[in-house]
Amino acid sequence: MKLDLKGVVILVLFGLVAYQFFFNKKEVITPEPKIITIPESSGIIIDTVEIVKRDTVYLPREDRIVEVDAGWKQKYNEAVDSLERQKLFYKSITINEYSNTLIDNDTIRIDGTATTRGSLLSYSVDYKIKSFDFEYTPEVVTKRPDLSVGFGLEAGLPTGPMSDFRVKGTMYFENENGAGFSFGADTKETLWLGLRKTFKLKD
Repeated sequence: MKLDLKGVVILVLFGLVAYQFFFNKKEVITPEPKIITIPESSGIIIDTVEIVKRDTVYLPREDRIVEVDAGWKQKYNEAVDSLERQKLFYKSITINEYSNTLIDNDTIRIDGTATTRGSLLSYSVDYKIKSFDFEYTPEVVTKRPDLSVGFGLEAGLPTGPMSDFRVKGTMYFENENGAGFSFGADTKETLWLGLRKTFKLKD
């Protein structure tokens, strides 16, 4: 089996292309970590449980005027006997406990509890979320181009005395799904048409 100089040159070029295609390592992109500063946020939560009308009374022993619940004051003044007044008094000093979720979102949850003598009329909560840094590493996403064009070169080596050395050149187009078509010609004046589909075996 003899190969002329032209065939040897084509085989060398074919070998170089094959080496670049199969053995040349592709560049690996390693993203640098990114740091995002989350700004500080604050606010106030005010809730009025019950609307209360206020009144004032004078405390002789303490020599001062204080605010009281006008509704309870009226009930106490209208009580017909000492027993009813005692019940009102005990009810006004009953120990109560309250709990509620004040804030519940994607970044923070604040639960509040309160213990009161009598009933809870209103509450106010100030909150502040301090600024902090969040670090993450971007993910590298690879995507096929919408349309690619490629060129191929194939060499047909003679395997017997009746076969000749031939070379075939191919041009192909491929879409983002790995499907495409190709056409080419060889040195025996044969035209080639084909369809191709690329399947992913490993990321």
